[in-house]
Amino acid sequence: MADTLSLQGAVVTTPVVTGAGSGLNQDIVQLNETVALVEKTSAGYTLSVDTAVSVGLGGLTAVHFVQLKASAKIRVRVTSADGTAAAIPVDSLLILINLSVPITAIDLTRVAGQSTTVQVLLGQAS
Repeated sequence: MADTLSLQGAVVTTPVVTGAGSGLNQDIVQLNETVALVEKTSAGYTLSVDTAVSVGLGGLTAVHFVQLKASAKIRVRVTSADGTAAAIPVDSLLILINLSVPITAIDLTRVAGQSTTVQVLLGQAS
């Protein structure tokens, strides 16, 4: 399978003002990322225990793209050649593109006692 992953759009911050907003700064970061994928996999997880749940890589030998959408705060741990079980707090969305050092393992941990669902999309670059 060969897919093209595209992440396009903008991240925009705008000051909250009342009245005229003329001359106020606005920050804009343009997004235009494209990755050729040889494989991809997606899955949903319901975190019903307080211990870490491993994410299945679905046959991918290296993960270059990770997208997670969680219904509540979770801790994501990723393993790569750069480190073992590096923890990332995620409170709803994580998008990670890493072409030079692929991820080899991922696990998810919920907040204790809080049922949480997580949608996962993984991709292996060519």
